[in-house]
Amino acid sequence: MRNFIMTWNPTLWPWDKLNDQIQQVHDTGNVEERWSCGNRKNLPVGSRVFLFKQGKNSKGIIGVGLTLSDPKEEPHFNFKLAEEGKVAKRVNVSWSLLSSEPIIPLDQLKRPPFSDMSWVFQSSGVEIKSDIADALMTELLEKKQIKNAGPVTLDQVTTAFKALGGKGSWDEILAKITKLRNGDYSHYKNKHNYEKTAFQIIQIHCPGYKKYGGDQRFEKIGKIFRLIEGEDLSRILGKASSYGGGGESDGHKRLKEYIAKNPVVVGLPTHIKEGVTEFQISSGDSIDVYFQNKKSWIGVEVKSSISGEADLTRGLFQCIKYKAVMEAMQLSLGIKQNANSILALEGELPSELILLKNILGIEVVEKVYEKTNSDKKHAVD
Repeated sequence: MRNFIMTWNPTLWPWDKLNDQIQQVHDTGNVEERWSCGNRKNLPVGSRVFLFKQGKNSKGIIGVGLTLSDPKEEPHFNFKLAEEGKVAKRVNVSWSLLSSEPIIPLDQLKRPPFSDMSWVFQSSGVEIKSDIADALMTELLEKKQIKNAGPVTLDQVTTAFKALGGKGSWDEILAKITKLRNGDYSHYKNKHNYEKTAFQIIQIHCPGYKKYGGDQRFEKIGKIFRLIEGEDLSRILGKASSYGGGGESDGHKRLKEYIAKNPVVVGLPTHIKEGVTEFQISSGDSIDVYFQNKKSWIGVEVKSSISGEADLTRGLFQCIKYKAVMEAMQLSLGIKQNANSILALEGELPSELILLKNILGIEVVEKVYEKTNSDKKHAVD
């Protein structure tokens, strides 16, 4: 976990809701607020932030929390600067501790174990070393200023996923949730009850479990859980619609040829005949790799590792088109309709596209690439 300083100067921004939000933290355990992060662009979701009060008097640490979003430019928090068109980078912060006056005053911060860094800040977003951050947390806990973390919430689970890059095993996810809660599970009867409740939150939002309630937030692939981002699909679809075209890369061509000769890598049976690349269909399109057996036609749309979000989105819709055209061809020829399409990726499908994939019902096969002798040796080992 990375750690940063956020600053508040009462003379620059009057925090009118501070007392109400202090009470909310006391009553519920946390409160969410947008906060400036200076010029910092690299501030990972799930980072721990300490709030430092600036000004002429009463300087020191007055809060601690976790970031819930990436930095985003918005109108400046200072109303006069905002009227001039100035902007500031801001993030969502879940504050688990707030105070109007310093809990750890500046005089104490100038002494060990905090004295290894300067406590003069021009703006928010200054990163601090983990040993100093841990010392700050220890001091806050000793002063009994931090309430227990309360029940596990969906926001906490989602933040844990984002801190892991959007995916992880259950053990990794649980460890991250626990770290975000500063190891606290005092709300529960015991540790087992805490862990069971955390896992139930995933089950409620993940298809395949009896507890699944229909609001999908996660997906399980093997032993790995993945976060489905609540992305604005209109943005994704709009971006995919802007296509300038381009030639085929050598890597894409090699990947198509490899799949054509090795149908098992996209989940097809070993007895199926070798595929055909650039197979023409009646719509005038060419399927990257086409397979056929006695009962079914299969079209494979191939995307190499250089494909970005927009190109992968187009690939999902290409699969829809391939399947529809192949079924229309079968119908025209008096053949029983049995066609399928697969999106084969050299890399992984971004978490932002998982929801769209599920809505469209597209079969996606990830990490398809030609195995080297080194890969084969590791597999045996």
